[in-house]
Amino acid sequence: MKAHPLILTALAIWPLSQLHASVYLSDFSGLSVNGALEGVDGWQQNEPNETDGTYVYPLAFGSLIGSNPAAAVGGYFLTDPPNPNTEFHAYHALSLQASRQLTLSMNFAINDSTGFDSNGIGYGEPGFDGSGTIYGQERNSFRIGLHNALNEEFFALVFDPVVGDPDPNASPDDAWNVSWSTGGVKTTVMGIYESQLHTLTMSFSPDGDDVDFSFSIAGLNTATTGGTLTGLSDEEITEIQVGISPTYSSVTDSQQLGTNHLVFNNLVVIPEPSSLMLAGSGVMALMVRRRRRA
Repeated sequence: MKAHPLILTALAIWPLSQLHASVYLSDFSGLSVNGALEGVDGWQQNEPNETDGTYVYPLAFGSLIGSNPAAAVGGYFLTDPPNPNTEFHAYHALSLQASRQLTLSMNFAINDSTGFDSNGIGYGEPGFDGSGTIYGQERNSFRIGLHNALNEEFFALVFDPVVGDPDPNASPDDAWNVSWSTGGVKTTVMGIYESQLHTLTMSFSPDGDDVDFSFSIAGLNTATTGGTLTGLSDEEITEIQVGISPTYSSVTDSQQLGTNHLVFNNLVVIPEPSSLMLAGSGVMALMVRRRRRA
């Protein structure tokens, strides 16, 4: 069951600065809250949006961080993945050489699933029937990745849900493990909590045939790490992707998306060394969310 979407909002208790003089800045000023991201500011997606002829139920859509426009990817409006067992992602074209120094910055938060009842009424909303079957509580893996023209992963950050209490509403501290990945091989470095706003900065620098990298995630949990991508200095980075992967649901006995979603804004790509950096540490970002059953 689907229902008319309500306004999705986010609250942040401390603003983050914006960057300038970049090759690409996506501030999502042309994206309306709850509107489909596809086609806005050059963003596309690997699967089309579902529609019933009256309403569109996007997996990539407009949101807010504080009062600032943002984008989100996840099952907020639709919990059926477009193709079972297939990752969904929104992407933006880039044209960058790994043989040049590169810095990427953005703000992001993962907002946890809360679920909805058989009438499509979200958890905590008036009329919610908590005694029946609750849908959309699955917790999914997310990814922020850089890819080449063959859709091969150059570098990505992967966010895998930490297995814990099966009821996401029982705790405000559900977490995701953060791993860096290249060619699909992951190395876990930290954990982050739901609804916490973080600042992400990635830097890449050529080193002969290799590429040295470092990244930092600053927020309630903070980590900085780095390493070397062997033999990748001749790669061309053609896309940035923000994606979500379905997971098995015992409720529906199928691959599903929960109502969790990754929200992001202030995406900046700088292809040369720069002293410009996102300022400040991460803060709490709380989402006012309503759920839809696919």
